[in-house]
Amino acid sequence: MKLHVRIGLYITAIVLIAIGGVFAFVYSHYLLSMLCVFILIYLGYRLYMLNIKTVRQFEQFTDSIRFSENNISFINDISDDTYKSYHNALSRTLEHINIYAQKREADMNFYDNLLNRIDFALIVANTSGSIIWINKFALDLLGRPKPFTIKDIKDSPPHLREAIEDLQPKSSRIFKLEQGGKVRSLIINLSRITVKGNVLNVYSLKDVQPVVEDTENIAWQQLISVLTHEIMNSLTPIISLSETLSGNDNSPEMTNKAIQTIHRRSKGLINFVNNYKKLAQIPSPQRSKIEVKALIEDVVGLMKKENIQPHILIAPDDLILYADREQMEQVMINLLKNAYEACTNVATPQIKIITTESQFNQVIITICDNGTGMDADIIKKIFTPFYTTKSTGSGIGLSFCRQIINMHGGTIDVNSVPGEGSQFIIKINNI
Repeated sequence: MKLHVRIGLYITAIVLIAIGGVFAFVYSHYLLSMLCVFILIYLGYRLYMLNIKTVRQFEQFTDSIRFSENNISFINDISDDTYKSYHNALSRTLEHINIYAQKREADMNFYDNLLNRIDFALIVANTSGSIIWINKFALDLLGRPKPFTIKDIKDSPPHLREAIEDLQPKSSRIFKLEQGGKVRSLIINLSRITVKGNVLNVYSLKDVQPVVEDTENIAWQQLISVLTHEIMNSLTPIISLSETLSGNDNSPEMTNKAIQTIHRRSKGLINFVNNYKKLAQIPSPQRSKIEVKALIEDVVGLMKKENIQPHILIAPDDLILYADREQMEQVMINLLKNAYEACTNVATPQIKIITTESQFNQVIITICDNGTGMDADIIKKIFTPFYTTKSTGSGIGLSFCRQIINMHGGTIDVNSVPGEGSQFIIKINNI
């Protein structure tokens, strides 16, 4: 019998028996009226039990979802097509939910194992500093017990906690870490993500010591090559002329010329050493509040060229940079001087100085020119100390600029196309 038909019969029977019981009571058939009451109680109980089975199974279904129970099964002891359909729908739905939950758990285990096996530290924290998740590499790096907030991180590597707390989004910082008698270089990055409306900070700490060592080795090789080249260029003629002067048949005129040449080459070697000292002894930046507009206007006024008027674009107009004024002036002078020289043989020279502020509190200064440009091989070498393409250049200008910007915690990059011009882009975190 259909479930809805059965329920209808129960309700009809209850109504009719209730009416009969009332009539029996009115006409003083008390025994019959009592029997009607008992029958009503029985029918009501059967109807209640029929309903309670459905309610209980639905409660089981919701509890299995709430508590992620995968082993709940529904027992159908009512032979009714409608009830069977309801029962089967619950069973299928729970089966699909269980399959999805198992897949989600497998995915979570996969990503958890993956993130715990990578060779860099990951820390996820909310904006209040509470740590939401941390991988095994981070625990090994920071030391146990597990920290619950950023402030709980042990300060065993001095200033590591401060470096993490002071980091700005989408910025990075190199940090020296000494563990077990070995010094490692860590690059610390911060990115922000939004999950379910909550902003989370994702800190990554990567050991880049092998990369740093390789880079240092390449830099040393390049530097030694340049030093050897410059020193030998000066010493070779000095040695040759010294051997010539050691003879007894030299005329006074030849001796005088030889001494002048030795003097000139020795002076050049001294100038080269002095340039190296300038590059190696740049003082730490003394940061102060700088109005970017005033800085650029002062530099442009100092480097004024009659045939070239740089186009200056600053947004916002009252942009402020926290940096060493003198050092930033020197950087701007070097870059602007290079731009002027690149445009020397251009019919309509154009130089642009564009300054903006990114959404991550980063000041970006771009110096563009439409000069001769540079090919890829030159771009790779222009920041190498003492490398120059100019016949009268010292080769320390751009390396000096990069060192200053690096000491400010920023970067300087170049884009260039031969025959079209160059772009030098400076990015400094405004902290």
